[in-house]
Amino acid sequence: MENAAKALLIAGSVLLGIIVLSIFMLMVNSLTDYQQAQTQIENNQDIVAFNNQFQGYMRSDLAGTDILSLINKVTYYNKAKASDAIGADDAGNQYVYEPITLVVKMDGKRTQLAMDGSNNCLIKEDSYTFDETSKFNDKLDSYDLKNIESLLNKTYMPTSPDDTFLDEKYQKQRVYYTEGILKGFLDDLNSTDSIFDYENGIFANYVNKPFASLTEYDVSTNIGEELKRRLSNFNLIVGKVFFPLYKKDGTPVPAKTLLLWWKDYLGKSANKHSGTGKSIRNDLQYYYEYAQFQRGKFEFVQPGAGQETYSSNTGRVKYMEFKFTGEFI
Repeated sequence: MENAAKALLIAGSVLLGIIVLSIFMLMVNSLTDYQQAQTQIENNQDIVAFNNQFQGYMRSDLAGTDILSLINKVTYYNKAKASDAIGADDAGNQYVYEPITLVVKMDGKRTQLAMDGSNNCLIKEDSYTFDETSKFNDKLDSYDLKNIESLLNKTYMPTSPDDTFLDEKYQKQRVYYTEGILKGFLDDLNSTDSIFDYENGIFANYVNKPFASLTEYDVSTNIGEELKRRLSNFNLIVGKVFFPLYKKDGTPVPAKTLLLWWKDYLGKSANKHSGTGKSIRNDLQYYYEYAQFQRGKFEFVQPGAGQETYSSNTGRVKYMEFKFTGEFI
């Protein structure tokens, strides 16, 4: 009997151990399942949060300013793509962050952004693609949608046609473009008495004559005040005295010199940046398209066959396409 009792005690202990171990394993498995579920929930939340950054753009009433913002967001995200891969895109390429492809199409309406309605200076292509290979180029003479803001903060300093009356202070002056200055020039260019007007009005009889054949009296009497007004308006737009109307001794700069400055700085024949061959008028054509693009209306386009908005592997946004409607907001 004693042996039987011991056997039962041992068997009970083993059974109890098995039960305790089973309960422990059940708890471990439950905890693992819970952690996996929590991880999946967090991953799903991350995907939702990521997609929310871009889904707000998937609508039909976007302005060009929204598109520019999205371009910056997409290219910044693509540049952050790490080299140590932890996932794959649909094509099997390994990425930490799968890059987004953004396509912006003019839909055959890009000439509606041009100042003259036909010749585009800035928006030269009908379709632009931004992906992990997209790079920004800030060269002044290389405009396209990728560097649409590169005009800002560039320098305008024409070579002086006659610096006899310009002291060292004025000879070294530069105009640094800001959006305010470019807008001021653009507003003036579209006015009926623009400072850039070369062929019309009282200037028509003087701008094409040889400088030597013009008399100081004739220029001063007939167009002197108009010259001063236009050069003063330029000074007002740039916020400083770029064209001095008086010499250092307080006497007026000769009217013939003012005419020469105006012709070579602002007139149609020259109007060049120092060393670049670019003109203010030329820059304003780029800025006009930039301003038009900002207020242009764009709409989200559902991708065609073989292209999906979301990655089937990660569930994240991977492709977005928009088109210019030809309307303005």
